[in-house]
Amino acid sequence: MPDAVIACINCGEEFVWNEEEQEFYQSLNYVKPKRCTRCRPDRAAQRMTTGKENRLPVRKDYIDQRSIIRFVQAVEAHKGFRPEIRLVFSHLVEEVGELSRKIWLHEKGRTGSDTMDGYLAAREIGKELLDIIFLACYLAEILNLQLNGIIPERMREITEQYGIRQEDFNPTPTR
Repeated sequence: MPDAVIACINCGEEFVWNEEEQEFYQSLNYVKPKRCTRCRPDRAAQRMTTGKENRLPVRKDYIDQRSIIRFVQAVEAHKGFRPEIRLVFSHLVEEVGELSRKIWLHEKGRTGSDTMDGYLAAREIGKELLDIIFLACYLAEILNLQLNGIIPERMREITEQYGIRQEDFNPTPTR
């Protein structure tokens, strides 16, 4: 693919969309960028505003990182926890320990003091996984990280590291 020159729809400045970027966008099924790198953050900030007129339509059951953070902040405040990196990380490690115990019991065919069938045991494991996800999002907030912006980059690094092809995890739909 040759490099493409694109005019930004915001400022009109032309920018180069190089071959490597094109391959990366294609691997994640992204559409061609419309804005230059200077205008993209402004657009992202605009989409994150609270005004209904600027919001993207989302499913009613969709929960984003911001919603998770507000939820965890409320729970942690109710418990009397302070939003400090060390404390949240300790809580996260505790939850990983609980998950490890539930998995170990599940693999051994035991479920602790309660007798649960496989379905209930799997739900309990799922709940522990969610506790970890909740706290990981909260920790990212405290560290001022936007995980949505880091995920594609990290996926690309891992695919390059292990030689994974895009088709292995994101197959092209058949028509």
